[in-house]
Amino acid sequence: EEAIRMVDSETSVEAFAAAASATCGPVGLDCEWPPAEMLVSICQVAIDDVVWILDLIWARDVGNQEVPAAFCRLLADSSVQKLGFGFQEDLDRLSASLPSSESRPHICNFVDLQVDKRGLAALLRGEVGLHLD
Repeated sequence: EEAIRMVDSETSVEAFAAAASATCGPVGLDCEWPPAEMLVSICQVAIDDVVWILDLIWARDVGNQEVPAAFCRLLADSSVQKLGFGFQEDLDRLSASLPSSESRPHICNFVDLQVDKRGLAALLRGEVGLHLD
């Protein structure tokens, strides 16, 4: 199986939804957006040994409701631990990016790994001596 899978077709949406509903966690989360824009372009969801790239631009353009629905079900699943870094801004932007029925994503069992004001690269360098490119 591919280590990175784009979710930008009906078939890939079904595969992501199945993986998201079957996982026991933990799940890594991160969202990206273009500079000076509010809407999230992609969400990266690490489940087991696969990173799913949710193409929210594609989902909005084609009117696909299952991508945000499956993602929101995963976020709300209290049995699955979710991990992120500085994720509050991601959540704020997701609220503006998802269809109105999913506009306030509810997240359960989430751990934000940002322990202070440092970014991820500075935190890794300072705490464990790793360098992030």
